[in-house]
Amino acid sequence: MANYYEILGVSKTATADEIKSAYRKLAKKYHPDVNPDNPEAEEKFKQCTEAYETLSNSDKRRDYDNFGSSGVGPQTGGVNFGNTNFNYFNNDIEWMFNQVRGNGTYAQIRQNTDIRISIHLKANQIFHDSKINLRYNIKIGCPDCSNEGQINPTPCDVCKGTGVVSQRQQYGNQITETRFQCRKCFGKGKTFSKTCDKCQGFGLKNKSVEKEEIIKVGSLFKQFMVANGGNHEYPDLPAGNLYIHVDLEKQPNFEHDIQYNLLYKQTIDPVQAIMGGEFTIKGIDGKNITFMLEKGFDYKKLEKINNQGLPKSPTERGDLYIQFEFESPKNITEEEEELLIKYLDSRKNKKD
Repeated sequence: MANYYEILGVSKTATADEIKSAYRKLAKKYHPDVNPDNPEAEEKFKQCTEAYETLSNSDKRRDYDNFGSSGVGPQTGGVNFGNTNFNYFNNDIEWMFNQVRGNGTYAQIRQNTDIRISIHLKANQIFHDSKINLRYNIKIGCPDCSNEGQINPTPCDVCKGTGVVSQRQQYGNQITETRFQCRKCFGKGKTFSKTCDKCQGFGLKNKSVEKEEIIKVGSLFKQFMVANGGNHEYPDLPAGNLYIHVDLEKQPNFEHDIQYNLLYKQTIDPVQAIMGGEFTIKGIDGKNITFMLEKGFDYKKLEKINNQGLPKSPTERGDLYIQFEFESPKNITEEEEELLIKYLDSRKNKKD
């Protein structure tokens, strides 16, 4: 009795994803189009497909684990390679060979996929609408093999180029005919003798794209869509969309949160902290910001300056928070030292 787990090279505890991955590798290796006139490869392809059809179905897998291959035979809805109406080319094999046509029996959904990228703006680009040059890669259908992944097509000798096989069955005086997708050509009506060298059999190629986009004020930390800027695997369908996430380059003097607020760290002399006064710093937009500190202010508290953070929109900004850090003077003159001694003595006398 065939051991389906051994055929796929997985353990009895393998997950559905592990089983699927093992099957894809084996099916691609032993597929008849890749191994023409190779009965041994065709037999191995049938074995791994039979194993996958059973182990990928939770009900069939349970029956197989309990009763062996006899528990998933034709009488219980299992596989039977003697019957030409068995369609063992499901979505996984369709994915692998980039199947792109239907045959009237199966509806296949084709859709070009989206791309998501991130861009990082400089500080001088966030306060006005900025023109950005984008460069990224998309996937396109291989023009050398028309997305097939293989070349040198010939009409399929099983379905005679129709992509469909039929089976007639008689029940008493009644004859029924059932049409199925051809298991050899996947419903394409043709087979191939060689793998495409340009795309290594994937049917897809990478293409570099350069695009110019306008990033509007207020786009920070948001995502916007560029219609039809994504992958174009299927040339006869609209391209997928491009989604751009806008972020800010790391700033040397500022930290930010996603609420558009900024944190600025300002060093301050201890005497300045005592005396207070007017301070000026350069904001993230390059403009000077002047503010007043009271005498003896609490340097541990953040100083808040409204509407000097990052732009939320053309008319609204977050807030700026200033965190003060003491900077002790390293080199002081004799005169300064005398003044500090007098100050400390004065403070000591007051305590006494």
